[in-house]
Amino acid sequence: MRYLWDEQLSHQVPRALRVLGLNTTHVGNEADGAPARGSSDLDIINFATQTSQIIVTSNHDMMLLC
Repeated sequence: MRYLWDEQLSHQVPRALRVLGLNTTHVGNEADGAPARGSSDLDIINFATQTSQIIVTSNHDMMLLC
């Protein structure tokens, strides 16, 4: 599984999980091709859908969109 952390959450968690071998990235990690910080919820959802990633978020509005 691949995980995409939303920008409201700490980026330290996906970085630590990556060290442990999990396929994680976060919004704003453009080196991974992830959407830039400040991207719209729909842009993030579309990116995650196209790259088969699970979005990890605390954003209620994004949860409703998903």
